[in-house]
Parts: sequence; C-alpha cells; structure tokens
Amino acid sequence: MKRLVPFWIVLVGAGMLVSCDSDFNPKGPYAERMVIYSILMTRTDTQYVRLYTTYDPPAFDPLEITEDRVIRNATVVVRQGATSVQFRDTVVARDDPTRYGETVPAYMAYPFSIVGSQTYSLTIESPSHGSLTATTTMPGKGDITVLNPFVLRSPQSFNENIIVSPRITPPARGFLLRMYMDIEVRFNGTWFPRRVEVPKEVVDTGEKRRFVYPQLVRRTTVPTSAASLNAESVVFTRSAYEAILQELFSDYGSENLRFSKIVLILTQVDANLYVYYNVANGFQDEFSIRTDQPDYSNIQGGFGVFGAMTEDSTSISLQ
Repeated sequence: MKRLVPFWIVLVGAGMLVSCDSDFNPKGPYAERMVIYSILMTRTDTQYVRLYTTYDPPAFDPLEITEDRVIRNATVVVRQGATSVQFRDTVVARDDPTRYGETVPAYMAYPFSIVGSQTYSLTIESPSHGSLTATTTMPGKGDITVLNPFVLRSPQSFNENIIVSPRITPPARGFLLRMYMDIEVRFNGTWFPRRVEVPKEVVDTGEKRRFVYPQLVRRTTVPTSAASLNAESVVFTRSAYEAILQELFSDYGSENLRFSKIVLILTQVDANLYVYYNVANGFQDEFSIRTDQPDYSNIQGGFGVFGAMTEDSTSISLQ
C-alpha cells in the first residue's frame, strides 16, 4: 500500500529549502557597552581608571580595530566611606605603540593613597553612554616570615630549601610572593645598585637550565575571622638560589660584586582581580585545553574589572 507523507513534514522541508537561500551570519545582535579597567593599589598614591566602549569589527578579527574606543568627558568618582575622590582626564605613555599609538588615555587621581581593609566604590557617569558602578574591598596588611634565613646567607653550608611563610588577610583571594636580591656591581671603578629576582625553582632540561618564577596562586587557608592573618607556605629551592648566585659570579666576577640584602614582596589581590586574572590567562597548566572563551566582569551596567591589590615587604641583610 502507498503511504502518504504527513503534511507537517512537507511544510518543514519547504521551510528548510527557503532558508537555504539566506546568507549565514554567525554574529549575534550587537549592543555597545561601556568597559572599565581599574586596579586600586597601595604601593602608589596615583590611581588610574581606563574607560572604553565595546566595538563590533566589520569582519571577525578584533585586531582590525586600530583606534582606541575611549570614552571622554565622563565623571569618574571613587568613594570610601564619607570621602570621595574625582578623577581627571589624562594620558600616559604606552609600552607598545604599534597598534594604538604612543599614549594611553585614562582618568587619574593624585594624590590618592589607598588604605587596606577598606571597601571602595566606583561610579562613572557618561553623558553619551550612561552610568556604571562597581565595588571592591582591599586586602589588609600582610606579613612575611622567612623560617630559615641562615640558608640565604650561607646556602653552601646547609642542605635545605628556603621556606617562607606569608600571612594573608581574609579579603584576599590570591597572593604572589616574590624574592629579590639587592646587589652592587662595579663598572670602571664605580659601584652601581641592581636588583635581581630570585627564581622559585630551577629545571634542568639537559641542554640548559630554566628558571621558574612565582605566580599568582589562590590562598589555601580559610579565614577564621575578619581580622585574622592566615599563614601560607612558599618554598624557594636552594638549587635555584645557588644557580642565580652562580650566574652573577659568572657575569661580573666575585671582585665586582657586593651583596646587600634579600627583599621579599607579598602581593595580595581581591576576589575580583584574582578571578579576572585567571579567566584572562586560562588554565595555568600544560595539559588543559579550552575551546570556549569565558568572560568575567564585576561592573554593574558594563564590562571589565574593578579590583584591588596590596603590597607588603620585608628584607634580610646579606652583609
């Protein structure tokens, strides 16, 4: 017996034939939004806010856009409690001028010293693009303790790694601990100061050794109270410390070197900056592959990041 094709199948097929005549466009609907980048820092009394708009490249390559989509004439205010600071329009030098030119348009506040453990709110009003808001809470003052400083002064006399205990404040989501060596180098009879970063470890690849330096990592401890300092542990291998000493002696010679001190710098970042950094940099291991492009923003009414970063330091004499 002959079977009849259902009428709804005929309609779907006809619709598909008609749709094949239309050009395929992978782009979704586009709406221009404001984008802000600002990281409040305790290490300086100059703070910056960068304000842009999103853009829709004519094709599919964002590198085709060679002009900054900067928003000017906006009112930029940061508040902490009853204190408010208004930023002013300025430009700063750009490290790489090949795409956007030699300067970076920005909003600046000076002098504006940031206080740890305080919450700051940002408000932006643009006559042409509307308004946006954001908040961030600064990490508090941290602490750094080297548990075996004698290894730094005489590494050849001990068979142990250098163990540092940074103490992190509760608002911080991530931290970075760096070690530097302050030295003096003699050129033509004159001594010049120099700072060299000490690697966290050294990897011997057979042909040459590779230095590995500290990265921003997530805190492992859980805060017990809003005022507590929670101890972490960071290890700098003795082999890496000795390797950097060998390079210095090889480059300058023992007669042209003076060792002054070890400086340890602890950087704490809030949750906004920590999450944004990890999303922007992807997985930090060599085995993961991401096919999507995640995004993160803590800006109400726009995109971008308003984050916080504090720095504390301590030093150990090598003389």
